[in-house]
Amino acid sequence: MKDICRAANLSPGAVYRYFDSKEKIVEALAEMVGERINTFLEATASEEITAESLADKLEVLCTALDRPENQETMRLDVVLWGEALRLPGVRRIYLRAAAELQRSIAELVLAAQAQGDLDPGLDPRAVSRAFMALFEGLALQKVSDPELDLEPALSTARAMFAGLSG
Repeated sequence: MKDICRAANLSPGAVYRYFDSKEKIVEALAEMVGERINTFLEATASEEITAESLADKLEVLCTALDRPENQETMRLDVVLWGEALRLPGVRRIYLRAAAELQRSIAELVLAAQAQGDLDPGLDPRAVSRAFMALFEGLALQKVSDPELDLEPALSTARAMFAGLSG
């Protein structure tokens, strides 16, 4: 709370005018993460999905991890993942945002399958979860080791996604 008050240039009493508890502050931060996810979804909603474009999207997201200005945001995201295990309100917010992201990617995968760009035998939800797992895993590794070179992992992911072609 001291850090929050200092950063907001407010006294604890002033902070609690806006939030009933520390948990409500964490929930508000989780909502901000959900808004960032929605912004990403809106920006990529009209793009076609192919195995190559899935790899491109992962690369764009991971390139953002390499920017120094995003390090604090990614650290916050990792902390919020942990808080989602502890606080039911944060878990609800995280699961809602994750479900929306998974649904959006799965819809793009279905469209790509219909066009013949991705293997029709693949489960779109599984492809979506694998995409998210790759990104979240790489994000956690990058937060843990800011000097980590993501390029070898991205090259491997590109090869993996190539196997999804129809």
